[in-house]
Amino acid sequence: MIDTNKASISLIAGPTELTRPLFSYDLNEACEYQPIDIVQVLCNHPEISEFGSVDDPDSWKAIFTHEDITFDIRLSVYEDRTAVFCGFEFSGRCRVIDLVRLRQYMYHNGFESLWFHDKDCEIMDPVGFARKYAKKS
Repeated sequence: MIDTNKASISLIAGPTELTRPLFSYDLNEACEYQPIDIVQVLCNHPEISEFGSVDDPDSWKAIFTHEDITFDIRLSVYEDRTAVFCGFEFSGRCRVIDLVRLRQYMYHNGFESLWFHDKDCEIMDPVGFARKYAKKS
């Protein structure tokens, strides 16, 4: 199990192509997704329950539940551009595969430029994320 709070794991909008290593402080471009669009797709996932309104990003949250795994998902938007999605922040304990499958679901539903981000400011694709965190879970 991975503690997403301790590792500060999130799924962020980034470039269309990921060159490694890439860190968020070096990020010059990111795809601009509308929060309503990305939240609608996320909430169609069978293991996601939504709470709150996307119109108020600070109060919106979703909960992922699969068997004995439950974690919260919070919405983050750019403060200077509230109509632009920044990322999903995860809170709780889960397996690496749960997050990778969630990212793959979003990818296959039109959001190809979502990447994992952690407390080290590293931006990772699913393979890089799994390599880094599988041994810790």
